Amino acid sequence: MAYAGGFIGPLAGNTILALIEPLKDAYGVGIEQILLSIPVYMIPFVLFQLFSGTISDHLGRKAVVASGFLIYSVGSFLCGWAPDINAFLGGRFVQGLGFAFVTPVLHAIVGDFTRDDRRGVSMGIFGAVTAGAVSTGPLIAGFMNTIDWRWTFYLIALLAVLVFVAIQVAFRGGEEKHTRQKSDVSIRKIATDPAVIALCAAGFLTFFVFIGVISYTADALSINPYFYDPATIGVVLFSGGIGGVIISPFAGMLVDKIGRFRTASIGFVFTSVGMLIFYFASGFWGFILAMVVVGCAAAAIWASLLTLTVEIVPERRGAVASLFNSSRFAGYAISPVLFAGVYFSMGVGPLYLASALLTLLGIVIMVWMKRILAKRRR
Repeated sequence: MAYAGGFIGPLAGNTILALIEPLKDAYGVGIEQILLSIPVYMIPFVLFQLFSGTISDHLGRKAVVASGFLIYSVGSFLCGWAPDINAFLGGRFVQGLGFAFVTPVLHAIVGDFTRDDRRGVSMGIFGAVTAGAVSTGPLIAGFMNTIDWRWTFYLIALLAVLVFVAIQVAFRGGEEKHTRQKSDVSIRKIATDPAVIALCAAGFLTFFVFIGVISYTADALSINPYFYDPATIGVVLFSGGIGGVIISPFAGMLVDKIGRFRTASIGFVFTSVGMLIFYFASGFWGFILAMVVVGCAAAAIWASLLTLTVEIVPERRGAVASLFNSSRFAGYAISPVLFAGVYFSMGVGPLYLASALLTLLGIVIMVWMKRILAKRRR
């Protein structure tokens, strides 16, 4: 159930990128109004994640995640039904709100029902299905557009309802008691915990670098000297997602075998290497190689960080998952804005070099977190 939910949830996030032209035609608006649907989706998604996991610690996972999927389904239906751009944006807001009550809670559920010695693999698989959804969303949207773009959102709404039903079945027994946490640890104490702060910083950094590079690579490949068509650019970007999907379970095994911090550090090193490959790439296969390296490296980082999220404060893992996911998706949301100055003033090359240096900060953060947790165990 958690893996199915992890796949359905991210489908709506970036489907919009494959539907820009039909949405412009349907509503008679410009691209800037269509792209506004991305922050309209991301703002409630980031903000309400701060509370959803914490709420699930007290009320139980079932009530929160089921409500999230129901809201997500309603938002998806509203997007498909929307007669004008304002109604469409309203639907996107509701989607983001619902998804905020899904992501951290599913994350906590995987932590609740996995053994310590198998947690890395479980989180690796969870990362794989999530990455698969991110890559599959635009493909589904492109296919459904051959019928009617609105059916993209109706399909997502239907899938969310099916997951809602699956949740009722999965928690029909006594499992819900296992997922309701009782702890005297306050949310303020968790939010100011140095290890949690380090974890959130690592998640923010990873998405900040990855999304910034992907966003401006897509634009750079469409102009001089490459002039790649949208299909070719799509193949380049899709290769990174596929690499992540394939490597994620193996990255999880590595987490269990050599540890969370070593695996994450290896991921940060190879992400930096991938940025350098981007910098020196001069053709299609060079960019494919860079994307695959970065996608696989990101899979190793996420498998490690997701595992740590449910282990740092196990009695309040829902709260930690909330803070972690809100932080990393905040990096996702603001990265294109903050990287814009570098890209438009100096080009994509300096952006790759800056990203390679920023990524190495991840190793520093992991060393810091490891020392914090080591002192705590003494």
